[in-house]
Amino acid sequence: MILRQAFLAYTVGTMKKLKQYTIRGVSIALDRQLRSLAEKSGESLNAWLLKILAQHAGLTEPGV
Repeated sequence: MILRQAFLAYTVGTMKKLKQYTIRGVSIALDRQLRSLAEKSGESLNAWLLKILAQHAGLTEPGV
C-alpha cells in the first residue's frame, strides 16, 4: 500500500510538470510511417515522437 501511495504521489507530481499535445489531421500514410520508424527504433510511438520533437527543437532530452 505504501508503494502504491508513493507511486501515485510521484505520478501526480510529475503530471503537473508535463504538458500534453493533440495533433490533428495526421494522414494514414504519415501515421504508418511514424509508427514504422518508432517500431524500428524499439521505442513506443510516444517516446520516439518526444525524442524527435526534442531533437528538432534543439533540446538534448525530451524532459528538459
